[in-house]
Amino acid sequence: MLSSALEEHGLTPTEIEEATEVALGHMFQVLARAWAGGFTTKSTFARDAASMVAIAATENLITTKLTDELWGNRWLITADGLSFLKELEEDAIS
Repeated sequence: MLSSALEEHGLTPTEIEEATEVALGHMFQVLARAWAGGFTTKSTFARDAASMVAIAATENLITTKLTDELWGNRWLITADGLSFLKELEEDAIS
């Protein structure tokens, strides 16, 4: 059986669900911080959440881009990031 073979070598479905919830919680923290005025690229928060900041930036949820020709040193939320943050909030409420 394929599923039992996979479970022997990886996470169980319950563990995957728990890991996903933890990751979404971390993403929520990054996006909420970016929405609340941003955080600097070299801040303790940015260093502590480096992996989630990288994911958020890669997925265009946060950016340091201010205009087409101007970049800053603060991570700020994007329109996509704000939409995702609101989805996370709604899921937490329901």
